[in-house]
Amino acid sequence: MIVKSAIPVLHRKIREAWISTLQLFATKESDGLKSTELRRVLVDLVKWSLNHLAPLMEKANPETEMPRFLWYGHFKKSHQYFLYFLAEIGCDLAVFNPEGSDMLDGFFNEGAFVHHFQNKKAQEPFPQEKRSRKTTVAYQASREIEAILNQEGSGLYKPWQLRDYTPSSLTLRTTYDEFFILSKEIAMVRPDFEVKDGKVKIPSIFVKVQGVSRNKKEYWDRLHTLISLENSLLIRQFPFTTTTSNDFRFHYRNALGRDGLLSTEKMMEAHYWKYAHLPIGLQKGIAHAIRAICEKPSLKPIAKESPEELKIYLFSHAMQTPGAVIQLLEKFDYSQSIPKLILFNNELTGLFTRSDAALLLLLNQFGIDLVIYNPTGHNDIENFISESLFDTHWLEDVVFDQEFKEPSIMKKGLFHGFLKNLRGD
Repeated sequence: MIVKSAIPVLHRKIREAWISTLQLFATKESDGLKSTELRRVLVDLVKWSLNHLAPLMEKANPETEMPRFLWYGHFKKSHQYFLYFLAEIGCDLAVFNPEGSDMLDGFFNEGAFVHHFQNKKAQEPFPQEKRSRKTTVAYQASREIEAILNQEGSGLYKPWQLRDYTPSSLTLRTTYDEFFILSKEIAMVRPDFEVKDGKVKIPSIFVKVQGVSRNKKEYWDRLHTLISLENSLLIRQFPFTTTTSNDFRFHYRNALGRDGLLSTEKMMEAHYWKYAHLPIGLQKGIAHAIRAICEKPSLKPIAKESPEELKIYLFSHAMQTPGAVIQLLEKFDYSQSIPKLILFNNELTGLFTRSDAALLLLLNQFGIDLVIYNPTGHNDIENFISESLFDTHWLEDVVFDQEFKEPSIMKKGLFHGFLKNLRGD
């Protein structure tokens, strides 16, 4: 049943709009009018026309006023053709999409005005009533100035402004001296830091230091400086992760989306998701990192391990991140100080394992700085991860019984006092 109008010109215009919409479908869809989606689109257009257009057409008059429609948020194919149909009749359309998608892209050659705001965010439910809170003139002015100064690409970011952005890592290649300099720099002043389209690219460090310097004072001073930096975690006992024996095969397969990759939404909604207590932005960041390391695994397969089994291994161990490491991620304000995981592996306190390597891949994808010290010069991470993923710096000597040297009490006190002065404590 097609919507009718008592006004002849509108009655004819509705029929012409149907013809135009079907012609557009025939040209845009790969199978034209033989497409299996045609029936679904036609049923939706007839239903929505009767429910939403017909009541308004009773009062419509092309000489005075035509129906107006506002669209907000997500859309599917039928919605696109319905809005095109309404526009062909002569209705006014206003389309809002907070995430920046243009649902009418390719539907109009001309005549549609499109404005893209610089900031994009996940859409919120459409408000059912006007907000009752009133804002002062000063508050409104403050928010406007803040929006101008702190927009994407401005280089000025207020604390936690990027907490809902999706982090990814750009691993820097550095010299031995250079990585100590960069390790002290905040993220947004490092080379190639970028914020765009709801994503933040974090220039991070992934370094292994083999052996020990002949200048022992310089060696320990540099190491102590690293572990004293804000949000640094020192690991001296191995393994520092737990190998899981749970079968995550079905969880992994159930979390796959239509594209064959892990769905961040399905992971976050699953009962085994252990990060539900974290802020939503951080949960999404972890989920995206898990998706990325499973999409293109960088962990070396073991004998007879299939590509899917390798992905399941990474997936299952990504769900077992130690609490101390999670706290590092919670403290990570993406434009500011980058957390550091520092491993001192002298082979006297246990062995580095494959599950340790799996966690390092996840943290590297997230943008955490990773530094591995191995005084013996032996392989540890190389047994599980390609050496092309991190920088290796060889020092002059190798030492097979090198105990970790604690910083002196005086040095600890001076450094922490200096930090307090910086923070204004």
